[in-house]
Amino acid sequence: KVKFQWYPNSSPEHPGAPILGYNKREIASYFDKLVKDFTDLGGEYMLETEAYELITDETGGVVGAKAKNRMDGIEYTIKADAVVIATGGFLGSSEMTSKYLSNEYYPLKGTWKIYGTYGNDGKMIQSAMDIGAATYNIGMPPEVHMSGSAMFIPHSYGFPINKVEGQKSFNTGKQSVWSVADLPMFLGITPDSLAVNVSGERFTAETGVAMLDPWLAGPNFYSIWSSDQINDVRDNGFKHFLGGVSSGFLGYTGDIPVNTPLPETYDVLDAGMEMGFIFKGDTIEELAKAIDIDSSALKNTVETYNNYCAKGKDEQFNKDAQYLETIGQGPYYAIKMASYSYNTCAGLDVNTSLQVLDTAGKPIEGLFCVGSDCAGVLFTEKRPYVTYGGANNGWVLTSAYVCGEAVANYVNNK
Repeated sequence: KVKFQWYPNSSPEHPGAPILGYNKREIASYFDKLVKDFTDLGGEYMLETEAYELITDETGGVVGAKAKNRMDGIEYTIKADAVVIATGGFLGSSEMTSKYLSNEYYPLKGTWKIYGTYGNDGKMIQSAMDIGAATYNIGMPPEVHMSGSAMFIPHSYGFPINKVEGQKSFNTGKQSVWSVADLPMFLGITPDSLAVNVSGERFTAETGVAMLDPWLAGPNFYSIWSSDQINDVRDNGFKHFLGGVSSGFLGYTGDIPVNTPLPETYDVLDAGMEMGFIFKGDTIEELAKAIDIDSSALKNTVETYNNYCAKGKDEQFNKDAQYLETIGQGPYYAIKMASYSYNTCAGLDVNTSLQVLDTAGKPIEGLFCVGSDCAGVLFTEKRPYVTYGGANNGWVLTSAYVCGEAVANYVNNK
């Protein structure tokens, strides 16, 4: 058995850093120990080698997998007494997210931005389904905690980079920096913005678009701004603190300071329009056309929202009155925003030994599954992952431990 041990989130080199992600050497040493224990027991690992298809025998049982090295193209046929699918979901496959994520309760189908690896493309989940494996809650919302602009303006545009005095990066523990190049993201996550889905309708109080709620719009949404508001940001800066998960992980990973004039604002917007993720219209109707949204729907949303601002009461989502800011005079701008997801949550159906089940509810011989590839057994498509508070982390560890013992017993008893 390989002993599991948590490593402390601490670093003598960065004693004041936030407790996240900066102790990479400690984490690496932990995995080094796991790998050593594994290889000492006779295990072999193959880097850059992707399994893409299950091998079955005449009875339909799984007896191995086909794989290919992504660097040199060498093909492998690997025979095995048991195969464990542990490939991290299918978020990296637009085809699968468009096909299997469900629109029944939320608008989930489509291509999602990923904060993680695009290599998690679901090939082995699909291969299991091709041989008759059943799924469980495969259409549920993916893991989404944050949003950001759909694209980020690169350093090549020459916008200045500034230190955030006294602040270390939430992600790296190193000196935190900010740039006006990240203005589009901050326009999209500030609570006094107006956020609409691809139907031109609000989907949540904008206080939630930076974290937890962006997925309610699906893969993308738009942040709507008037020139009056943009001018105010240019001349006076943002009014509200913008820190959080989005600014900690995306862009330059530093917060644009509040009440800081941003004279390059329109240069940034021009860069975003050149890149194709910021749009402009002299009227709301023209803006709607630019982002392919029904003009009457967007116009109605803006008028209704402005009415809430005038009353000082958000009658739809009860956003705090301090964040209600009127959409004023044009021209108008729309920033295309994206929900950044870690991975999908669900896939194959399994029993309590983590054996993959077929559509009749019977175990497929020789096939097991762990982690995000089968986490749907914990959830329901009716509720978002965020309400479960990190449950996938526990499931990865627990399912792998249970599966390891189950596979050992299965192989020893063959």
